[in-house]
Amino acid sequence: MVKVDIVRAIQLETGLQFGEAEQ
Repeated sequence: MVKVDIVRAIQLETGLQFGEAEQ
């Protein structure tokens, strides 16, 4: 379950960049 926490943290950080890039 620790991996999920790390992945979520990365998605939150990269989500801002990817979210802007996708939109």
